[in-house]
Amino acid sequence: MKLGITDQIATKIKVPNGGGPVQRGLASGQLDIGMLYLSDMLPNKDITIVGVLPKEICTPTAIVGFISTKASDPPGAKALLEYLASPEAQAIFKDAGFQPHS
Repeated sequence: MKLGITDQIATKIKVPNGGGPVQRGLASGQLDIGMLYLSDMLPNKDITIVGVLPKEICTPTAIVGFISTKASDPPGAKALLEYLASPEAQAIFKDAGFQPHS
């Protein structure tokens, strides 16, 4: 779907370095629209989230865990990663705005 508004918004587009400036701009009213990770936006009560981009136009960002070959406690690191993959931790992630990778 194309809205045909490219010319009207071209001079208004800003690409800041990181999500902090976007959140501050939205909260202060300096920005009308912002696009960030949902998990970054949920804690900010000064911003109204009106929706998320459809999956058809939004590539999921996978977050991965790994254990360094130089880890000081590989079994402890493995236990942490196993916990983060557990149903209990997944529920916490979901409440924070993360969705399972499909």
